[in-house]
Amino acid sequence: MTMAARQRNLRPTGSSRFSAEPLVATYQTRLHDYKDVDQTAGHAALSDYADLYGRVRRKLFAQVAAGGSAASLKRRYRKGYGIPARMFSGVRVSLEGKVASVKERQKLRFDSLSRRIARADRQIADASGRGRWDRVHQKRRRLANLQRQLKILEADVAADRVRLCFGSKRLWRKQRDLGANGYTSQVNPAFSSVIGRVKFR
Repeated sequence: MTMAARQRNLRPTGSSRFSAEPLVATYQTRLHDYKDVDQTAGHAALSDYADLYGRVRRKLFAQVAAGGSAASLKRRYRKGYGIPARMFSGVRVSLEGKVASVKERQKLRFDSLSRRIARADRQIADASGRGRWDRVHQKRRRLANLQRQLKILEADVAADRVRLCFGSKRLWRKQRDLGANGYTSQVNPAFSSVIGRVKFR
């Protein structure tokens, strides 16, 4: 079969909900063996790289959000962290993708909150007409919470502010009870990547 024929076979036929654009696939793997390297040393090297990547990413995001330019910071980061230009570019592109994703989600969240507020208004009116004052009280509290969220979101959009958190959900939840999890405060470096909310421009 020729290449053209193979390409024709891959294209959707008839009316289909799928796009004819090329498919994108993501692959992942687990490393069990390292060529000419002890397994423990290999794991340690990967862990060190991941730690360095995370620190560079968090620091770059904070500095760019404070008004710095990624292009002007590139040489300083390469020298200060001892990283190649390719790694710095990868971190920058990763951050740009995250910021773009958050900004797109802001639009979706605005629509969602607006619909939920309108629905809460209708539910309050319906409950008032039925004399269900306990439900009115409950829905008014929910409405106030939704309106507060919408107000914060509108302020973020107006200020071009992006709320971006780094770290796992497990680490995020640990700040609810700092003492029980071995932390004295949120100033602890472990939380520096989690609670920071800054503006990325």
